[in-house]
Amino acid sequence: MAYRPGYAPVKEDPSADSAGPQDAPPPKKRARGQNKGRTFAKTGDEVSLCTQFAQGSCRWGDECRFGHDLVAYLKHKPADIVFIAPQDGAVDDAWLDTVYEHALKSERTDEPTAVSSDAVQKSIRDTYCVYFAARGECPAGWRCRFLGAHVKRVSPSIEVDPDAQGVAGTGLELVRDEAKMAAWRSRPRACVNETHPENDEVNWLAPNAAKALRARKYRFEKAPLINRRLRAEAESGVPGIGPLAIDYAAEKETQKLAARAPKADATEEELEEYANALRNVRTSEASSGADDTARIRPAEKRRLHWKGELYLAPLTTTGNLPFRRLCASFGSEIHCGEMGLGESYLSGHASEWSLVRRWDGERIFGTQVCGSKPEVLVPVAEALAREVGSGLDFVDVNCGCPIDLVFNRGAGSALLDSGNRLGRIVRGMSAALGEIPLTIKLRTGTSTRTAHKLFAKAQTEWGVGAITLHGRSRRQRYKNDADWSYVRECADALRESVTEWNESHKGADTPELQPVPIYGNGDVFGWRDYYDHIDNDHVDGTMIARGALIKPWVFTEIKERRDWDISSRERLDIIRQYAQHGLAHWGADTQGVNTTRRFLCEMLSFTHRYVPLGILDHVPIRMNDRPPPFAGRDPLESLLSSPSSADWVRISEMFLGPAPEGWHFTLAYDALTDLSAPLRVPAAERTYARQFAHIYDYRLSVLRRRVLDAARKRYPELPYVERILDTVAGHHCFVVGTIYASMPNKPDVLKEISDNFSQAPATNPDSYADPERDELFIEDQSGRVKLVGDKIKAGSEFAKKCVTGVVIGVLGFETPQGDLHVEDIQLPGIPRKLESASGAPEGTPKIVLVSGLGLGNRSGDPRAEAAFDMLSSWIAGDLGGSSDKIGSVVVAGNSVPAATWHHEKKSTEPDYNPYDTADPQLARLAAGLDALVVLPGADDPASIAVPQQPLLRPLMPRAAAFSALQCVTNPAWFSLYGSTVLATSGQNIDDIVRYAVKGSCTPIEAARYSLEYAHVAPTAPDTLWSYPFKASDPFVLRAAPDLYIVGNQPEFATQLIEEPQRVRIVLVPRFDKTFQAVLVDPHTLDCEVISFNL
Repeated sequence: MAYRPGYAPVKEDPSADSAGPQDAPPPKKRARGQNKGRTFAKTGDEVSLCTQFAQGSCRWGDECRFGHDLVAYLKHKPADIVFIAPQDGAVDDAWLDTVYEHALKSERTDEPTAVSSDAVQKSIRDTYCVYFAARGECPAGWRCRFLGAHVKRVSPSIEVDPDAQGVAGTGLELVRDEAKMAAWRSRPRACVNETHPENDEVNWLAPNAAKALRARKYRFEKAPLINRRLRAEAESGVPGIGPLAIDYAAEKETQKLAARAPKADATEEELEEYANALRNVRTSEASSGADDTARIRPAEKRRLHWKGELYLAPLTTTGNLPFRRLCASFGSEIHCGEMGLGESYLSGHASEWSLVRRWDGERIFGTQVCGSKPEVLVPVAEALAREVGSGLDFVDVNCGCPIDLVFNRGAGSALLDSGNRLGRIVRGMSAALGEIPLTIKLRTGTSTRTAHKLFAKAQTEWGVGAITLHGRSRRQRYKNDADWSYVRECADALRESVTEWNESHKGADTPELQPVPIYGNGDVFGWRDYYDHIDNDHVDGTMIARGALIKPWVFTEIKERRDWDISSRERLDIIRQYAQHGLAHWGADTQGVNTTRRFLCEMLSFTHRYVPLGILDHVPIRMNDRPPPFAGRDPLESLLSSPSSADWVRISEMFLGPAPEGWHFTLAYDALTDLSAPLRVPAAERTYARQFAHIYDYRLSVLRRRVLDAARKRYPELPYVERILDTVAGHHCFVVGTIYASMPNKPDVLKEISDNFSQAPATNPDSYADPERDELFIEDQSGRVKLVGDKIKAGSEFAKKCVTGVVIGVLGFETPQGDLHVEDIQLPGIPRKLESASGAPEGTPKIVLVSGLGLGNRSGDPRAEAAFDMLSSWIAGDLGGSSDKIGSVVVAGNSVPAATWHHEKKSTEPDYNPYDTADPQLARLAAGLDALVVLPGADDPASIAVPQQPLLRPLMPRAAAFSALQCVTNPAWFSLYGSTVLATSGQNIDDIVRYAVKGSCTPIEAARYSLEYAHVAPTAPDTLWSYPFKASDPFVLRAAPDLYIVGNQPEFATQLIEEPQRVRIVLVPRFDKTFQAVLVDPHTLDCEVISFNL
């Protein structure tokens, strides 16, 4: 189907496969974050302009090292973006239909009706600037991509009129609206930015504090004293209980006194003076100790009165300030900023300190920090309290992050197994924060349920201000349903501990404790879930995470206790609001627009999962339900439900203008990127009326240059002869051509197909070789020459590499008989890796490789079914071990056996459908994985010719309901966690092995040869049936993979190639024969075989 802007091509047919191929390789990536291989190119203006000058004037004048040529800047500036002005109070569908009519058109253009002939002013359009509309001026000035909203034409530019007026001869002047500016400054607000009152965001780190942190010169007053006390507790082996009673003034005096302690030769008067001073300090400590303890009691902390407030969870990447503003408009009340790393706060990283930024309309706001020890987190708490404490209602400690990079450093969910260390962190941070409450967010445990032990201590011994529990373990991550019964058990444990504490302190001079707010988290997707947990699970409220990401209006549904059948126009207006908030936060210049575009696509990567209420079979639905592909009720609804990142970019263009050339979006949690587009053969192109000779011509033209480049490095004086038939007898020469092996035992695939087109070629023997009769030739477009000499005798190292279809260079001389005597050969060699390939970073989830599952094979080994059950349980984490680190599975062919047919003459029905058995089994594997990559194999019900086309997803409805399922070609190219993977089901390697004398070439050698050939399947189409491609050879290796997978081998084998490129080759044994799978670490490329023998 031809793509029409504004429509999602995958949604025209409800049964269409929802996962289309990616036509282009991903951009260059570096290691960071989750799906840690991605990055985003910085986008700026073609001609740079000084920031100060863009705002009106530059204090450096002509001495400024940045550009001041406004005329040149405007000539190269892209046309203004036409943004839709919001309409107050108009929310009905009729208004939205009018406003967003352009979004429903099949063709859309941003070109103005009349383009100015003035090159300087041609980019100016009538548009809307969110800054100018609200504040009366735009801080981006001339660099604003919505400049037409706050500029006026006073004359033609200097390009047209030498006497041009306006700024710098542009004929233009910036506009300021004094009335709007005054109204903006006098607006009512909950929080005020003292240093920048005109800004609607607070919690800015002062420049001098940032500089001191970066230089490691920031003066901490409380943290050193608190950590000294905590270290003493840790060394004593007795856990501390209650608030830390520290007289900071007395401690400082003690330190000063220690600094001027008398020397060994001090006089008696000096010793007596020092003793008196020391006695006075101790007396002061004793007299103020009780007062100090009372001063920092939990009762004196700001108490969090949370009861039923709607809590938006801290969401990494997506929980940014514009998204929080959007959720606030739908009714969210408690907001927690994105998780920040303690070390980064102490290093003064601007990106980390930006996470504490707060919109002045957020009613209750806190920030979340992550760290592994008090030595880091206590100073962070002091810095937060001192620098931005007036804008923080609470600080949260992350004790639930399951990511390996965090867990392996002892932070996040690793703290769940270190209760004493967590207690010191909480008590220390609480002391450093002063009156700001400290909260903690937990999971049920790392693998088993242990959180109830921490709940019993959290308030009575550590003094937390509130506590949140996610009803999943670290091992579960986001798999399975949240365990709310255990949330209830933990809530009861905390309240029982408070009751016991109050009983034991009756009559004491201490106020009675009131239980702190307890919030549950997990799978809240609608108002029914929310009130069910409030009523039955003993919590004060629920924290909402993925539910808000998928449908931000869930807060309105909860408040109004209704299911909102939101229209596509209303959903599109939500996207417009987010874009508006993003521009106000990140800026209206080119960089700000594209930063907004990036995070808008991040939001769309979740909101596209929403299934419109009006097409559901039943209500309510569960968070983890995965619907089959569907068509929306109108084209816009289909587009908003598209899982294609390209469609998300197109949606962003409705509000933010065309994306820059080459700009793309890579999904943060998208484990797999399919690079196999050249291997996909559309049905319309599957014709066999053409010959195959042009494939060899194309192959030779592509690989000839690689052979010559490699040969010239070895032989600087290379006697190259361009055409094979131009060689001269007795003269040294170097020719490049394609090998043809004349082997009487070799089947003629093309002849068999032409003789009996309705049948597949006959089964190949174990070896085609016959040393007595086989001959090797090299050929190009000019002709064919026989190869002779000891170097290529049957069984030799060179002969093993010379299979039909290989492009090779031969150094030798022509014999009197016209043959070519071989002295040396040159293969194209292993190519370079993709420029975009950075490899998987440390901590990446592991990959399981398996082949030959034979699911649904009634005639297979009965033990195979039991072995598969063990494999599935191991991958799901039910058997323990390292399975919590498994993120993806690659099934390298032969997973679904072809159906057996009735032999009665008139029957065309299969005995059974193997998909009926394979579908639930594959669905079982897909549950909880980032990616389940399935290749077809020789035994699968797929095309016989290579490249085999993907298995049909509609035949596997249960497995296809999981987004993890990716049906790819064979061979297949894809990027998994940033590692480039080349996978085959083994036919190509098996065929290379058959060309050698039986037993002389192993499959692992053949796999390496295929890399050195720079060709995955050189024997196609001679002995490996292939499609007759028109003008290409898709099997040519244009880059080296990180991981080369060969499936359906008789036994496991592996080899790590270090030079010239680092490649791990893995031969994956047939599971239904060996009951073995392979576990690979994509970061180190280490692998191990896992056996499931009964």
